[in-house]
Amino acid sequence: MDNIVCSVIIPTCNRPDQLSESLKSLELQSYPKEKMEVIVVDDGSDTSPELIISGVASRLNARLITQRNGGPAAARNTGAAQAKGQILVFTDDDCMPEPNWLENLVDASRRNPGYLIGGHTINHLGDNIFSVAHQTFMDFLHHHYNSDHEQCRFFPSNNLASPAEGYREIRGFDASYSKAAGEDRAFCHQWLGCGYGMTYASDAIVRHAHHLTAWKFWRQHYNYGRGAYHFRTQNADRQGSRMTTERGVFYLDLLIFPARQAGYSISKRLFLSALMLVTQLANTAGFFREMTRTMRYNEE
Repeated sequence: MDNIVCSVIIPTCNRPDQLSESLKSLELQSYPKEKMEVIVVDDGSDTSPELIISGVASRLNARLITQRNGGPAAARNTGAAQAKGQILVFTDDDCMPEPNWLENLVDASRRNPGYLIGGHTINHLGDNIFSVAHQTFMDFLHHHYNSDHEQCRFFPSNNLASPAEGYREIRGFDASYSKAAGEDRAFCHQWLGCGYGMTYASDAIVRHAHHLTAWKFWRQHYNYGRGAYHFRTQNADRQGSRMTTERGVFYLDLLIFPARQAGYSISKRLFLSALMLVTQLANTAGFFREMTRTMRYNEE
């Protein structure tokens, strides 16, 4: 189809119910269906989502690509390699875009040619305190890195639009990040390093239905720590300098950030602040685990 403008790429692995809901949301997009395609990349699921894809094929230009398990970064690159659109749009299998999401991302891309566009993500599971806490953490990162919406520095990969040409020039996501842990940060860093711009589209909204238990919450931020070590050592090696970390004010601002959130009781804000501390304990544990693993590997 020569008239494809944007390709929506969704990596998935063993989450058929979430993927089904995500595709239902894409069926409701206001953007013309004949100008979009949906590429689902199965990253080594135990059971193929082929039936899910075929179930929406008559209503949505969707296709399935499969690969051996290599992580979401590799899966996005696999999808992008076969995408036909001028704009590559990324979301996750547990995200449900609002009906005008794609239309607003495309409009923002046209207003800002050559820019990476990041949308707005909302937690969909308000009764799950760990899901609330995780989105609070992501909201803080947005607040910290994107205070100037015309000079943004970080967008998560679950709500992202990239010009296909620029994406291929920087060779996409770094597939050495085998988990969902820092590959989007590395991508944004590489994008800016190549002289491209980033801007925020607040009206491009997805709802994130990421169900977390206490253990899954810890594990996710532990993996973020592992990814952070990888990211920081990569940058230090490229620049020929020592590894750096965030300044102390970053961590202080993170702990008090929940207190600024409207609509929460005092007790909930305090609990969220405590969970922000947990994110950094888990992050530190993952960081040092990866550092130790790398040092042992280099000694062998």
